[in-house]
Amino acid sequence: MRLSSLLRGLFTAVAFALISSVATAGVGVWTTNGPESSDGIVVVDQTTGTVYAGTANGLYRADDRGTTWMPSCAGLGYYPVPLSARAGTLYVETRMGQVFKSTDGGLNCSLFYDAGDASASVSVLVDPFDASTLYRVVETHGHPGTGLFSTNTDLARSADAGSTWASIGTGFPVGTYVTALAADPGTRGVLYAATAGNLLGTGTPAFCRSTDAGSTWAVVNGAIAGANSVTVSPLSSSTIYTTGDASQKSTDGGLTFTVVDASGSSQIAVDGRHPGRLFLGTADRGVLRSDDGGQSWTTINAGLLSYELRIESLVLDPTSGVLFALPGYGVFDYELASTTCPPDAHTLCLNDGRFSVSASFTASPQGLPVQATAVPLTADTGYFWFFDVANIELVVKVLTGCAVNDSYWVFAGGLTNTGVELNVTDTVTGVVQRYSNSVGTPFQPIQDSSAFPCP
Repeated sequence: MRLSSLLRGLFTAVAFALISSVATAGVGVWTTNGPESSDGIVVVDQTTGTVYAGTANGLYRADDRGTTWMPSCAGLGYYPVPLSARAGTLYVETRMGQVFKSTDGGLNCSLFYDAGDASASVSVLVDPFDASTLYRVVETHGHPGTGLFSTNTDLARSADAGSTWASIGTGFPVGTYVTALAADPGTRGVLYAATAGNLLGTGTPAFCRSTDAGSTWAVVNGAIAGANSVTVSPLSSSTIYTTGDASQKSTDGGLTFTVVDASGSSQIAVDGRHPGRLFLGTADRGVLRSDDGGQSWTTINAGLLSYELRIESLVLDPTSGVLFALPGYGVFDYELASTTCPPDAHTLCLNDGRFSVSASFTASPQGLPVQATAVPLTADTGYFWFFDVANIELVVKVLTGCAVNDSYWVFAGGLTNTGVELNVTDTVTGVVQRYSNSVGTPFQPIQDSSAFPCP
């Protein structure tokens, strides 16, 4: 249940006053210079780097990775929803069943589509292969005589940037409506949709696929429910994520799904630069990160206060390596560590490349140190071999513990009794931690949970 408008506005103002004094922006910590809000949506134009946020006070934009925000498209009212942005062309939905379009990066907006129903929900999807091909979803409500019980979907496609539209979308299960629509960024003409059953109880939720740009649809999974977003991995067209009542993953194009997080979630952001890396906005646990495709998750909430853990919107700008989130009381940004570590045969670049890790070994007390050979495993973990590529000698990982004790952690385990020197360098600050093992001594595990200070 929402707070009353008066109480919500007062709470938002107090909350924003608090978060505006958070520490200055840095790697691995959430900070905000953004406009206040109690809920909303944020999108990134990956062509220009401009960030757009729909807030309680209207639409805002930032051209400098979320540092400076300015009002955009005046007159859209409260809580406009930016739908998509590409190469300076922006589509924004209002709370009146209308969509506005800007071709100058949000400086000016003009009416693009009017559903003629203030209660209608309208969304626009831009085809990833052709910006002039658009898909429009209009969700409307019907009155069967006893109240507002049924929901219907009108799906249409335009091949001329919205000048004309043609109705599409046969094949959806009877009695359902579309709750989420996504285009496959790797295969032209392939779309996915999640559907839900009407409150009348006449339809069964399903996950559907179209291979002809939305003209016809087929059910590929009839056992998925509660999905409010669909995300197709930019690295693999067969890998699909949904969020909603639970977060789910498919690796076979939607035929089967497995739960990767069982609680409520708003959006998954897939990092196309790193296989397996995901970010998840949750209903009450803030932002989670996974480096293994959702098998395990860690929280990355440094900089967020306890009442800011409900994430309404989450998006990653892959060009700048910055996450943007709307936790309800302002637009926050989180800078992933930049890859300033050049990997080579003897260097591991861990924790998004922030830490450079190298090792040398000595077989006898009189021997000279020899560089170990590095093999990366995940974004945070790798190993070294000394004498033989098939013989692993040393495993190392560097983790972000900023939310726990404001530190980065270094863990290592060795399968050797040779002399070892392990060097871990923070490429941002230049600080180096060195760990040594003497010749003839079994390698003792390293569990340094205060190796480097955050952020």
